[in-house]
Amino acid sequence: MGSASGDSIPSFRFVLGPEDRFSHMKTRRVSALERCVLLAGLYASSLPAMANFLDGNELRERCAADSPDAVNTCMGYIAGVADAEDAGPSWRMQESLFCVPRGVSGGQLRRAVLDHLSAHPEEEDLNAAIVVGNAFLERFPCSE
Repeated sequence: MGSASGDSIPSFRFVLGPEDRFSHMKTRRVSALERCVLLAGLYASSLPAMANFLDGNELRERCAADSPDAVNTCMGYIAGVADAEDAGPSWRMQESLFCVPRGVSGGQLRRAVLDHLSAHPEEEDLNAAIVVGNAFLERFPCSE
């Protein structure tokens, strides 16, 4: 599989089922925090080289900005955390820790994060994925 420039693009096949050739290996459940950190790492790896991940301060700046680019970064980050948590059970991970109801708008998710950061300034130096997860745990708990 090559492109017009001759570069080869690797392809990957993921099998999620009994036919999975790694099904004999021991597995462990991955916590929501670990998923958030993984998501943050994946996000950060797509950015230009930076010394660290996006933290709560940087996320607040982007979410509160008037710049479409900054707000898009904010919304992409928040949506990524929400999607990763939603996909967790499909990836054979533990049950969801927060449950964002269908129909909640991106603006409502953004407001939940900004409200959480205002109420919890001690989290401003935490990794942004952790802040988003904490905001969703508070705003959108799963009913037992």
